[in-house]
Amino acid sequence: GQAGLDKKYNDLIAQADTKFKTSDWAGAKTIYQQASAVKGDVQYPKDQIAICDNNLAKEGVDKKYADLIKQADAKFGTSDWAGAKIIYQQAQAVKGSEKYPADQIAICDKNISQLGVDKQYSAAIAAADVLFTAKNWSGAKEKYQEASGIKPGEQYPKDRMKACDDELAKLSSLDQQYTAAVKRGDSAMAINDLETAQTAFTNAKNLKPAEKYPPQKLAEIAGLLSENSKDKAYRALIAKADSLLKLDSLIDAKKVYQSALVQKPSDEYPKKKIAEIDARLSDIKFQQAKDAKYNKLITQADTKFKSKDYKGAKSLYQQALQEKPLEIYPKTQINACDDALNPKVVKVPDSTKVVIGSDEYVSDLVKNYPPGVTETQMKEEGAEITKRVVIVGNKGWVYTKKVYSWGTFYFKDEQQITQAAYDYDTNATWVNKQNTDYQKNHK
Repeated sequence: GQAGLDKKYNDLIAQADTKFKTSDWAGAKTIYQQASAVKGDVQYPKDQIAICDNNLAKEGVDKKYADLIKQADAKFGTSDWAGAKIIYQQAQAVKGSEKYPADQIAICDKNISQLGVDKQYSAAIAAADVLFTAKNWSGAKEKYQEASGIKPGEQYPKDRMKACDDELAKLSSLDQQYTAAVKRGDSAMAINDLETAQTAFTNAKNLKPAEKYPPQKLAEIAGLLSENSKDKAYRALIAKADSLLKLDSLIDAKKVYQSALVQKPSDEYPKKKIAEIDARLSDIKFQQAKDAKYNKLITQADTKFKSKDYKGAKSLYQQALQEKPLEIYPKTQINACDDALNPKVVKVPDSTKVVIGSDEYVSDLVKNYPPGVTETQMKEEGAEITKRVVIVGNKGWVYTKKVYSWGTFYFKDEQQITQAAYDYDTNATWVNKQNTDYQKNHK
């Protein structure tokens, strides 16, 4: 996508600018060329490449002159006047304004004139022929130039110099092919065309087996291709896990998400989905436990009711109602137990004191809070308090979460409960469903 190209371009420009600031003109130029391949319509990398080329050219002239002077001085120090003269002349051609080469050439001429010309020429030719046989074309050409400088009228060193130039041209062609292959490979990598880059660097490696750069890039490409394969497998696992999750195959989906996480341990998506599945499994397990407990209490209560143990039955029906407050059956049975035990006594509540859990307390909650879950937060006595008022039909409860530095505690109408019970009973979706069911049953 465009965002990916923009990021790749910006990263390349940042790397190139760093090398540019350290005067690494060649390194900067290579990366600017990669950036230009990513965004060919941007002028900045092209301008920087031109600056790099200028600096490289200047450095090349200075280095070439310094290298030639060093070589000439070395020959001069060994009294190789003819050899020194040739190289001083080359240095003078590079930097004609420098006085030093001209002075040294004058000294060499004076010394050459004092030696036998034939002896100097023969020695230069002999040395050049040895280098030519060894295919040291640059070294041989230099020696033939030296011999030609001693005896300009001789044709042999001139022919040999041409032969050296022909061989050097072949090598230059090889260099050009190698450079072009490397450039193709770098450009292809810049746009993530790994197959093209692999072919180009393979060609470069075959052209110059001794060069280290092509094998390094081929190893890098192999790693990227392997990573792409891993990414493809990861995406397939995620797609499969998502499908299983949509079908509510929670256990199987979790296993596949865990397999995907092995492919990419740092990716957050499978972690998030596994946590979501664990929460759903926990809710299911909690609800199953509540259902089992409710059914057991109802069975025990019905047994006592049938045996006319109304007091024992009422207690069990009340416990069952705590598990499922919206169930009509335990409420009906509690009323039946009360009718059997004794008539109801109407009590006048103390208006100065509202007992938690009493009808007056519940009535106040229903009067002051809307159906559903209302959450408020506060701080008191070194604790962070989260208060959730749950209203279902004509009933209400206050759930409290108290977080201290030494631990977290959960309460329902000031009676301590578990975190699972707190999370389940105050779940907005669950509470809203209960209110919907209440409305249907109390039209």
